[in-house]
Amino acid sequence: MKNKKKLYSIELFFKLSGQYDTYKLLLKNYFQLLRKKYKNIDEQEFIKIENEFSINLLLKKFIGIYDKNFNEQEIQLILDFYNSEIWKKMKKHDLNKSISNIFEQLMVNINKNFSNMEEK
Repeated sequence: MKNKKKLYSIELFFKLSGQYDTYKLLLKNYFQLLRKKYKNIDEQEFIKIENEFSINLLLKKFIGIYDKNFNEQEIQLILDFYNSEIWKKMKKHDLNKSISNIFEQLMVNINKNFSNMEEK
């Protein structure tokens, strides 16, 4: 049986680090982009796919990766960082949101390139 405390600590790290909210927002925005591109697809189909590829699926995969690669003490060190003053300063400046915005714009530009190729 897996160590529940360790798995909970990894989930806590994912949330404290801001990654949970960042990826949740990225998924939401990506599905909005897909809705614009695939207007002929029924909304219920989009909802079904969104539920299948939800943030919880990503969270499970994320937990699995960290569980395999870090022991409990290392996870605690990671959590210590996300409870530190330097992290609070980084979070205050909302760096994750800035990075998320850059990534989101990149995805928009990639989709535009494909759309332009499709029109030719």
